[in-house]
Amino acid sequence: MVTFLRLCVALLAVWASPAGARTLSPLEAKLEVVLDPQAAAPREREMILATLRGTFDIEIARYEIEVPRMPGFDWVQLTRDAWRAERVDGRQVRVMERRIAFFPRRTGSLTILPVRDQLTIAEADGGRSFTMIQSEPVTVAVEPALAGPGEWWLPAKMIELSDRWDKGPGELEPGATVVRRVTLWVLGATADMLPPQPPMREPWLITFVGSEQRTTELTWGGPISTVTWEWTFQPRTGEPGVLPKVEIPFFDTLDRQAHAVTLMAMPIAVAGFGENRIEEWREGFARVWVPVLAAALGAGLVLAVALPGVRVSTVDELRRRTSRLIPSRAERALMRAARAGDLAAFRVAAAEVLRRAGRGGGSPLEPVDRALFGPGSHRAVPRADLLAIARDIRRHA
Repeated sequence: MVTFLRLCVALLAVWASPAGARTLSPLEAKLEVVLDPQAAAPREREMILATLRGTFDIEIARYEIEVPRMPGFDWVQLTRDAWRAERVDGRQVRVMERRIAFFPRRTGSLTILPVRDQLTIAEADGGRSFTMIQSEPVTVAVEPALAGPGEWWLPAKMIELSDRWDKGPGELEPGATVVRRVTLWVLGATADMLPPQPPMREPWLITFVGSEQRTTELTWGGPISTVTWEWTFQPRTGEPGVLPKVEIPFFDTLDRQAHAVTLMAMPIAVAGFGENRIEEWREGFARVWVPVLAAALGAGLVLAVALPGVRVSTVDELRRRTSRLIPSRAERALMRAARAGDLAAFRVAAAEVLRRAGRGGGSPLEPVDRALFGPGSHRAVPRADLLAIARDIRRHA
């Protein structure tokens, strides 16, 4: 029975490998992992570039490379295998190279495990033989990360930042939104190593957070990863506010120093909020309170008719009383010109207010007329005097 089993195993071996297995010398086939030179010991999660190099003095019909899973490293293949002819020690050989980036997961002495290559060799007699070669293990001493508790650790060879707004955030129209789009480019890190989207929330601001986009492009010098963040902002009241700056720390693997890229502080406000925007107030007031006021006035009218000795105000009286509370467009222009010290605009607005009130130019405007049209014109009128004249014109009008 034992003899029969041995015979079956031998027949299977012959069937699976018709030409048998072959042992190769290092001169015939060699596989090695060659690390790029580094100025200092790498730190945790820092990219370690390497070249997987195979040298062959045999005719290869087929090959299959296996990079094992490593407990101490993450790795990514950067390039396809490149083959070329090369003279080594006076011999013409074929060379295969593949670029790989290793990322140490922890500190200490870590080992890059052997990489294996299953070879099918074309023999001179037309047959095939099979063998396996592997690289030697490579030990790397990894230093700890330079990040404090809760800080994001991002070692990078190069980093760039783009900060774009779809419109000027400091001069928004009432009710308008503004979109901020930030893109981070990093050489020497995979997309999952890039930091999360920073929070941008303020009590005076409505913030909509868009979904982030992450990509990785593989190059000979390492992965180039990008992350794009997007926010949509809308001021709650229009009151000016400033989004504080945001710093994104990173470790420069070239100069071995900690740095940061900065999203600059940015003011967000509605244009003209500092002016007297009564028109918008009136529109909002009308939408919300007009039905309530209409009901109240109707109830008051019923009471006025029912009670003896009570007189209902005429429409003109109501208009005059309302005008004392809500300034007209011309009156608002008058007050704006007075605050700005603009004599020409003040004169035009004052004439309009007086015209609507049925009054001529008259004495209130004499200081302004002397400054504008008198000898030695273009003299300034103190802003306080303009405000006093404007209040006097409104009171009389």
